[in-house]
Amino acid sequence: MYVHSWTRRVLKSAQEFSRNTDGIFDITIAGQLVRWNCLPRNGMRFGSGSWRDIILESAGRVPFRRPLLIDFGGIAKAFAVDRAVEF
Repeated sequence: MYVHSWTRRVLKSAQEFSRNTDGIFDITIAGQLVRWNCLPRNGMRFGSGSWRDIILESAGRVPFRRPLLIDFGGIAKAFAVDRAVEF
């Protein structure tokens, strides 16, 4: 999958937060939230991947080692506010 440079920045920040919190912060929580019925399934298939399975390659390519779902929730909102403040 290829992503926009801003999305890549959010993913990189999320990985750093996850690393610094020993995985307490994890944007791949979406799969678990679906299992708990906190997010709709909508026919999605999900795996047991974690933030460690997100590979940030150059040129915006972002493959996953294992299937996973991402919940950008709070981190994307903070990123959007940061971008708005810049303008």
